[in-house]
Amino acid sequence: MAVTKHDNFETFTREYHRYRSLLIEALKHSHGHTIEQIDAGLINRDYQFWTTDNACAVTSLTEWQGKSVCCFFLVAGNKSRALLEIFEVGLPSVEEYARSHGCEGVLGIGRAGWSRITTAFGFTTHKGDDETIYFKGLA
Repeated sequence: MAVTKHDNFETFTREYHRYRSLLIEALKHSHGHTIEQIDAGLINRDYQFWTTDNACAVTSLTEWQGKSVCCFFLVAGNKSRALLEIFEVGLPSVEEYARSHGCEGVLGIGRAGWSRITTAFGFTTHKGDDETIYFKGLA
């Protein structure tokens, strides 16, 4: 199993079509994003789209607490394993991508339940006003 960052229009279109309904479902647990915003961000390459065999993630390069970070802000797939699969298979590639773009860390924005997985991968938990934030510094 591998992770793929979709930069090619053909593979992006195929994979995005395969996961779009799952992304819509995941957005029901998200704060403030719509599928139209996700579509536009991916088409404009403001966001990055990653897939494994059974899961996908949308990331963006942004800042958090004065640090440049690569943020996982949407993960979708098999409900019980999506985040675990993305982290097991894809976290090293996302971290490499983040480093290559000058990021100081990787950030996750998700439900409180993510902590059972994120802590195993070296993330610390930070409570926001209406969301839970997970941060991992990059060496």
